[in-house]
Amino acid sequence: MKQIILTLAALFCVGLTKAQDIITRNDSSKVQALVQEITPTQLKYKLFAYPDGPLMIENKAMLAYVTFKNGLTERFPKKAAVPGSYDPNAYNLDRIPVSADVPEARAKKREALYRCKNYVGFNYIAFLNTAIGFHYMRDIRKAHLILNIPVAVGLGSPSITNGLYGRNYLDGMSTTRYERMNYQAGLAALFAPSMNASVNFLMGPSFNFTEYRMSVASSWTAYYPQGQSQKVEFSNSFKLYRSHYGVNVGFLARYTEHFNMSILLTMGFKQDQYSEEDPYGFALRQSIYRDSNFRIENTQPYVNFAWTLGYRF
Repeated sequence: MKQIILTLAALFCVGLTKAQDIITRNDSSKVQALVQEITPTQLKYKLFAYPDGPLMIENKAMLAYVTFKNGLTERFPKKAAVPGSYDPNAYNLDRIPVSADVPEARAKKREALYRCKNYVGFNYIAFLNTAIGFHYMRDIRKAHLILNIPVAVGLGSPSITNGLYGRNYLDGMSTTRYERMNYQAGLAALFAPSMNASVNFLMGPSFNFTEYRMSVASSWTAYYPQGQSQKVEFSNSFKLYRSHYGVNVGFLARYTEHFNMSILLTMGFKQDQYSEEDPYGFALRQSIYRDSNFRIENTQPYVNFAWTLGYRF
């Protein structure tokens, strides 16, 4: 009778062993489990003693093999380590695999960022200035050079330009206003010493030409030696042609192969010309105050700013 009981107990133990999966880790420790899923990088299972418990996840890099309840064994081979190389998962206790920082992988990723040579970005600063503006850039990689062509068309009164460069002439008694930026076009050669990086530092000369529609309104009272006075009014509309010579400084961020962002600050000088010889009515002013000499400095310091987000193709 005793022999029969021992035999039944042995058969029961064998049945239990056959009904469970055995997971063997790299350190030879074992886990009695019920394997649920095996992915390319992970093994998911539940504890055999707690089948209704939470789903457990193991990194396959930390496992040697698993023996299933049907007797089959699946091994998880490891890549042979190169002598002197660093294995980030050798002592990794987390369940998420860690990738080594391989220079070849970084170089391949950078090459993908430079696969497309053309970039078109929407200029949000121009939009804030009541205009639609775009920047087209073309990479010339061998020369570490990027050509930049900005273009813009005005939609209304440019508030930023009026705030920075609109001013009162004729001793503060004349109001000058930028009514609209008709169009703007330019060309810049941007040198990029960091051409192989994901962020390019940019610097180079630039030229921009802009046409504005302007208006001026003047009103003053003229007093004569005889004691007489006269109220004088003057109003005019004209076109202003602005040439801007400067230097660009900024950067181009290549976030992905197709999504880029650029920021450019242009510093230099502007030179203005007009569609009329006397757009501000200086001749009328001088005819009353003959000892006065009114004029406007056409060449002045000038700053421009562009921020673009766009698509590379």
